[in-house]
Amino acid sequence: MPFYVGENGAEIRRDLEPSVQHLLRTATTLFSSTGAAPPLGDQSASKAREKFGRLTYDKFAESMGVFDTPEGCVERLGRLSEDFGMGRTILWFNPGGQVPHDRVMRSMEVFAAKVMPHFA
Repeated sequence: MPFYVGENGAEIRRDLEPSVQHLLRTATTLFSSTGAAPPLGDQSASKAREKFGRLTYDKFAESMGVFDTPEGCVERLGRLSEDFGMGRTILWFNPGGQVPHDRVMRSMEVFAAKVMPHFA
């Protein structure tokens, strides 16, 4: 699951938005060139590709990722755990691969210190 912990919404968006946009552009190009449909539910491949191509950072964060403060991440992961019975989750701290390494490491450290203890 795309995941990022930051101090506030503005910081999180600054760190992640260019990377998420890169991910969405790359995925849209790949889906278009292969004819495959992105995983967006029960719809035709062309409609799924079109819908995926219109995804924004905000929609991606709302529906596919958890990008929040430590408190927000605890709340969202707790809800996901309850809704889906998740016992474990694999987190992707650099969706799109464009977040500078020091910021990814800082997010991981904040996750380990302030989020993970709520689920241990």
